[in-house]
Amino acid sequence: MTYPDIEIYIKNGSLKDIANWLSDLYLTDKPKQSGRTLSMKLVAQEKEMNCKILENAVEDNYTSIHFFPNYTKWNTDLECAKEAFDRLGLEVRCSIGGWNEDSSIENFWHLIDSKGNRKIEW
Repeated sequence: MTYPDIEIYIKNGSLKDIANWLSDLYLTDKPKQSGRTLSMKLVAQEKEMNCKILENAVEDNYTSIHFFPNYTKWNTDLECAKEAFDRLGLEVRCSIGGWNEDSSIENFWHLIDSKGNRKIEW
């Protein structure tokens, strides 16, 4: 199943490093920064999508990266998170499933770091 959007959280992720990673993967326009938010248009599979990168989106210096709609090469948040860790070498967190209002698992997350992938309550 392909998620309609992708969102991951990178610990200590810099806007510059994240933008460079995404520029290596997709055609991009010039990023636009407003405060802690960097907005980009990305092109994948000849389709345009939005990407918002928010520094310090969550306590302890987690930067959020949100792709919408999902025209990325990743079907799930976890696929994206694993590649982000491989490229950036920083701890990455993502939800364990697609978002759902009635979800009983919303407080559980994947944590990907040098120790591997494990589920945590966050």
